[in-house]
Formats: sequence, structure tokens, C-alpha cells
Amino acid sequence: YDNALRAFDKSMELLGLDYLDLYLIHKPYGNYYAAWRAMERLYKEGRIRAIGVTSFSNERLQDLFLHNEIRPAVNQLETHPFFQQQSANKFLQCSPHVLQQFISAHISAGEQRSGSEF
Repeated sequence: YDNALRAFDKSMELLGLDYLDLYLIHKPYGNYYAAWRAMERLYKEGRIRAIGVTSFSNERLQDLFLHNEIRPAVNQLETHPFFQQQSANKFLQCSPHVLQQFISAHISAGEQRSGSEF
């Protein structure tokens, strides 16, 4: 909890901002419960306008829904034709969430691929 608050304050200082539009937890590692509670506090204080997650499984999202006051506004997921995240899409369609999808480029240093290879 305290580490998350300190990290947020340091980031805001470095960015020179008073608030953020969106703040995300990337993957449910470590004590993400404490980080989420810290983000709820920052949201209530008006320092963050929306809070969300990245790459959380359906089970971890459901856990956040059930045991926290504020639900994630966004679950950002990697998705593309070879990784469609159908289960996550179904789960999120049944909840008041925004699913923000991103497409990974699969490009290595020094290696170029045409779009038809994806």
C-alpha cells in the first residue's frame, strides 16, 4: 500500500502532473491487493480519474469485483487473430467494463515481417 502511494507520488513529480487520466496495474503479481487499495484512495482523492488493470485473468478480475469498493474501469488485453482471448471477451461482455485491446507487433530487433505473416 505505502509503496504504491510512494511510487505514484514519485511518478507524478517526475511527470510534473497534478493528476492522471488512467492508472493501471500490469499483471496480478506481488501484493496487487494493496496496490489496488492505494489506487482506490488516489481515485477518491481525485488524483486519478480512472483505475484499471492489464492482463488480469477472469478469476483475478472477479476477485477484484467482489472484494473492493471500486471496480476496474479498464482491462487492457493483448489480442490478435492468433490469441483472441475469447473467454475474457465473454466475461467482460457480462460486466460494466471497457475492454481495451492491444495488438502485439511480434517484431524482433533487426528482423522485419510483412503484415501477411501475422
